[in-house]
Amino acid sequence: MLLIFRITKTFSLQSAAPVEFQYRIDILSQDSALTIEPMEGTINQSDVTSITVTYTPTAFCTSRLSVAIVVSQFHIQPFLCTFIGKCLPGLAR
Repeated sequence: MLLIFRITKTFSLQSAAPVEFQYRIDILSQDSALTIEPMEGTINQSDVTSITVTYTPTAFCTSRLSVAIVVSQFHIQPFLCTFIGKCLPGLAR
């Protein structure tokens, strides 16, 4: 069975600092049904940038994407995030 749908969620990264900083997203584990973008960028001082996660299932299953968001500030540990998509028969009617 061919599944044809896509769900996109947008998340915000925000800086309250008076300086800009860079970030990058490292993939820790990935299922091909989940993608994230952009993989790197700059957050300007006191600004917000958006990260988009897209779920495009190809089968009835649960998919996971685990990432580390690394920012270029001293003494900051990476932010670990896991995104989960679940596709079951009969959900989209």
